[in-house]
Amino acid sequence: FTIGRWVTIFQCVVLIIAIIVLKRITVSMVTSFATAALLGLFIDFFVFVFDPIVIESLVMRVLTVIISSTVMATGAGILIFSGFPPIPDLVFLRDVSKEKNIEMGRLKQYFDLSVLVMTVSLTLIVLKRIIGAGIGTVISFAIVGFVIGFVNKVLNKYALSKNFMDEDKLN
Repeated sequence: FTIGRWVTIFQCVVLIIAIIVLKRITVSMVTSFATAALLGLFIDFFVFVFDPIVIESLVMRVLTVIISSTVMATGAGILIFSGFPPIPDLVFLRDVSKEKNIEMGRLKQYFDLSVLVMTVSLTLIVLKRIIGAGIGTVISFAIVGFVIGFVNKVLNKYALSKNFMDEDKLN
C-alpha cells in the first residue's frame, strides 16, 4: 500500500466513526468519501514528485515543515469555512465542534494528538520501533490546529459565510 491509500483508508474509517458517533449522515459526509480518495491520489502524486528531493540541512527541513504545515492548515481552514466537503476527519471535527460548542482549532489539536499517540503506540507494538512520526510530525501537530483555529476565527469575523452545500440529513 502507498501512503495515499493508507490515508484514504484512514479517512474512510474516521467517516464511519463520525456517522456512528454523531448518529446522522449528511451530504458533506457522503461526498467527503470522494475528497478522501482525491487526497490519497494527490499524496501519492506529490510523494512521487518530491521524493527524489533531499534536503540535507536540518534548519531547511524544519523551515519546510513549518511553511508546508501553515499553508496546508490555512487551506483546510478555508475549506471548512466554505462548507465544501473537506476530508472526512475535518467533516467530523467540524460537526463535533458545532454540536459540542468546542473551538475547531482546539478540537483539531486533540484529534491530531490522539492520532500521533496511536501511530507511535502501534508502530512500537507491531514494529518495535517508531516509524512515520518524527520531529516534522511534532512540528506539524503544533501548527495545524492553531492555524485552522486562527483562520476559522478570522473568516467568521470578517467574511460572509457562503456554504457550498446544504447540510440536510440524508436519513
